Amino acid sequence: MSKARDLANIISGSGTLNANVIPDLAASKITSGTIASARLSLGDSDIPNLATSKITSGTFADARISASSVNAHVDLTSLSASNLTSGTVPSARLSLAESDVPNLSAAKITSGTMDGSRISGGTFGSVNGSSLTSLPSSAPTSSQVGTATAGITADSIGSYIQGKHQGSAAGSNFIMRRNSTIAGQYIEAVNGTGSSSDFNTFGNCSGTWRCMGAGQQTGGQNAETRTTMWLRIS
Repeated sequence: MSKARDLANIISGSGTLNANVIPDLAASKITSGTIASARLSLGDSDIPNLATSKITSGTFADARISASSVNAHVDLTSLSASNLTSGTVPSARLSLAESDVPNLSAAKITSGTMDGSRISGGTFGSVNGSSLTSLPSSAPTSSQVGTATAGITADSIGSYIQGKHQGSAAGSNFIMRRNSTIAGQYIEAVNGTGSSSDFNTFGNCSGTWRCMGAGQQTGGQNAETRTTMWLRIS
């Protein structure tokens, strides 16, 4: 066989060696260069155990790290608060005692409304009137008081009535002293003689009334002695 034929059997038309003429080689024969990854077929058994010191770059995916591994090797029971650099700790994770809450300047309260039950009467005793809002700029005038008084209707709070006491839980004998109070159901509107026969007003008064004069009811007294002036207070 000629040398030309021998070369044709070894080298293909594209100039590469025919695979069937390349002998099996020991790995020790490969002393330089890099084998392409596509030429390697590795199984788990081909990869040796590695010390963690061999892992010098990259980041493990969360799915590759079990929660038990983290808990076993990271002490989460003694973290410094300085390690919390973002996010918000849920209220349920906080356990605050009164001693944990610092004294606050009133200037720190910039929104919301303080519950009235949290403010003592002594606090209001030291309030400067100039700090109160939505108040009249001055005391009511006589005209304003007169207008408000004129708007009071019969039998409303603040109204007066000329009336007589007409029986009560106190019985038939009853002394009406100044500033004493009774229920309106026991007051009957009367005229100057103490008569109410034409008005039929007994039991029509509501609320509580204060005696502004004096009177007395006894079994033998007439209507005039039971008639006085009353002021509705509630």
